[in-house]
Amino acid sequence: MSEFQLYHFRSIDRPLTEAERKEIGSWSSRTHPTATSATFSYSYGDFPKDEEKAVEKYFDAMLYAANWGAKRLIFRLPKELVDPEALAAYTFEGKWASDYVKLTEHKACFLLDIYFSNEGGGTWLEEDSYSLDDLALIREDILAGDYRALYLLWMQFALGFSAYYDEEDEEDTPDEETTDKTPPPIPANLTKLTGGLQAFVEFFEIDSDLVAAAQSISPVIETQGPDFHQLIEALPENERTDWLVRLANDEPRLGKSFNKFLRQLTPSKKHTSSASPSLVAMRTLIHKKEKERLKREEQATKRAHIRRMEHMARQEAALWTSVDENLLKATGSSYDKAAATLKDLQDLAVYQDEIPAFKDKMSALREQYARKKALIGRFDGVGLY
Repeated sequence: MSEFQLYHFRSIDRPLTEAERKEIGSWSSRTHPTATSATFSYSYGDFPKDEEKAVEKYFDAMLYAANWGAKRLIFRLPKELVDPEALAAYTFEGKWASDYVKLTEHKACFLLDIYFSNEGGGTWLEEDSYSLDDLALIREDILAGDYRALYLLWMQFALGFSAYYDEEDEEDTPDEETTDKTPPPIPANLTKLTGGLQAFVEFFEIDSDLVAAAQSISPVIETQGPDFHQLIEALPENERTDWLVRLANDEPRLGKSFNKFLRQLTPSKKHTSSASPSLVAMRTLIHKKEKERLKREEQATKRAHIRRMEHMARQEAALWTSVDENLLKATGSSYDKAAATLKDLQDLAVYQDEIPAFKDKMSALREQYARKKALIGRFDGVGLY
């Protein structure tokens, strides 16, 4: 598998100017930027610019993926819309792992940089393998103070659910680095996985049992939005005029800024997170959810097997007829079909506790077609009596 790297960039808060599009287009002859996006892919070579600087200057989001398992997501967050102290609780850097969540301050923004490396998860990639459409929604959640995605990823990294995690040591006591880490607050409403959250979970390969564990302890809160009409009416005339003038001047991100301003007028209604259990307790809960999932899957498999056997029981005579017809055709494909059907009939005999009768029929078939070595080989190949 040859090397392949993919970069998707997106401008969300404002369209790119013609001069910016021309500059971005000069980075690669195969890239044709639009007013809101640019895509770069490389089978040989690397992106010619500094990714962080490109996002800081031109874009609001970047998605990176390589066919050897590396993935990266960078969000540009306007300073006036970010609570850096709250957001910093969800950053992560491990001592031994390359995975991280970093928050860096720049002149006019913060950059949230997420990197995940699953070295055993390489796969075939194309330019449309991943999209920023859903993942960009996570940026909006973060700007609104919703850190559900970051909490799940923090737990994923802190508990080692990535390429370097040794499943054979799954039941061992967590190491000192793990137990020393203090989990960030657990956000409310993790049971409500939006399209953006689901895309984030899939992109960063977050363990399904970890998600279930987090959902089981995440508080469910019915949030009622503020009465914007009432809040706007209560604003002093000069403040309302100021906001309208800024709107008329087409100020970037004004809607988000105004929304945040109004919500801050009713801070008592904000309740989005609570204390998280320790990593040791979380790992125990994840193992519990894993056992529950395996039990559900086992029960579902049993129910599906029963339905299949009951259906086959109603078709048993027709199945034996099809065996005879395919054996008489004496072709390679007909022998394959006959052997497959006989395997199903053998499973049915086990289910109905009629194994002796089936063995008698198979003995008769083996005797009748003893000289058909290719057919007998197929019987043995699928494990027939």
